[in-house]
Amino acid sequence: MLFLCLMLYKSMTLPQVSAKVFTILSTFASRSPTFSKACVALATPHLTEKLGDMKLKKPAGDALMAFAEKTSLSFVLGLGTCDSVNTMIC
Repeated sequence: MLFLCLMLYKSMTLPQVSAKVFTILSTFASRSPTFSKACVALATPHLTEKLGDMKLKKPAGDALMAFAEKTSLSFVLGLGTCDSVNTMIC
């Protein structure tokens, strides 16, 4: 699972590939008992960045919702706002 999270940081040029990876991550988050906050912490900045893309808005939003259900909403929102504002402050 952690490998999929690390794979997000490689350049994925096709939105279909990114959408499929986001769907796989949300499936892992909802079904895997060993899905950890480390994977959420690695994937959340990339997912929040893709919320502005029309083709990736739904898969990224669904993955973030699955992450929030698995961990907590405040954890996911904290990671998203921290990374989008300024990483040096947080």
